[in-house]
Amino acid sequence: MFKGTSFAKLKSNLKLSISRFKLLEKKKTEQATKARKDIADYISGGKDDRARIRVEHIIREDYIVEAYEMLEMYCDLLLARFGLIEKMKELDPGIEEAVATLIWAAPRIYSDVPEMKVIADQFLHKYGKEFFEKCRDNVNANVNDKVRHRLSIGPPPKVLIEQYMMEIAKNFKVPFEPDPSIMLEANGMVAHDLIDLGNRPGPSGGGASGGYGGGSGGYGGGGGGMAFPPMPAQQPHMHQPPVMEEKPPWYNPNAEAAAPESKPFQYPSNPSAPTVSFYTPMGPPPPTYSAVAPKSKKRESPPPGADLPDLPSVPTNFPAKSSDSSGSGGEKPPGGGGGEDVDFDDLTRRFEELKRRK
Repeated sequence: MFKGTSFAKLKSNLKLSISRFKLLEKKKTEQATKARKDIADYISGGKDDRARIRVEHIIREDYIVEAYEMLEMYCDLLLARFGLIEKMKELDPGIEEAVATLIWAAPRIYSDVPEMKVIADQFLHKYGKEFFEKCRDNVNANVNDKVRHRLSIGPPPKVLIEQYMMEIAKNFKVPFEPDPSIMLEANGMVAHDLIDLGNRPGPSGGGASGGYGGGSGGYGGGGGGMAFPPMPAQQPHMHQPPVMEEKPPWYNPNAEAAAPESKPFQYPSNPSAPTVSFYTPMGPPPPTYSAVAPKSKKRESPPPGADLPDLPSVPTNFPAKSSDSSGSGGEKPPGGGGGEDVDFDDLTRRFEELKRRK
């Protein structure tokens, strides 16, 4: 059973089938586009019946293109999972639907895609005749439903034909009125299924032109049904019974009556206490920054009785400056002038005198 399988031939034909499907899809799509122009001409010329026949051809071609797209996808899937076909003896569930669909579709598209016959024969050698026959008849229901519907030979629904014609007329801006009976069927409202409000029975079994009951407008049935009594009108001011508040079991009414009346707590009043207002400031307002005079810094005098040492007085017997401006031979003052030398001997003598006084 497995000796006749040629994996190289199977793989090459899967690739050829993908290319063939793409070419056929493009070709049929272009043909359908040209046919739509002819249908628009038939509609504008008042030949609606002829246009509907041509629309059936377009729908059939669109179905075939959709089926080719699905089969192309399955061929691509088998190429991606080709290792499961080569390595595994049994059919893997991940590729079962793809294999079964290609076997089922092979005799139906053999004229357009001859490579499909070679692919089906290789699956026959790989998985056996029994599985092959079951896939041809879809016994195991493992063939894709969309592919089976698109490759079926039944005529398309009339509603779909009308919808195609409406879209074609809209695209080519051609006036078209669809068949009203077919459009009602499309909406699920056929004439005999419409609700007739004039003959709808009410709850009493009478006519339907007036309320729940009969044709005269009351609750009673106009066709002889049983009459219902009128409902009593609700009084606007009906007395409602008082709601009794439940008391706990330990409740004693006598204790509540004997209890003195409680008064709210009050603070004792003090007439001598000043009255404080939380909303008015107490005392004069604080001074502003501009009203405050800056304080002058004064030298603090020593406290009385402090024992301080006697400080020497400032000497006043400075020697007079020499009239000789040349500075030759004259005695220089001890303090020195600007740029003159200082007499360090005189300073040392005075410093010794200050130390002896202490």
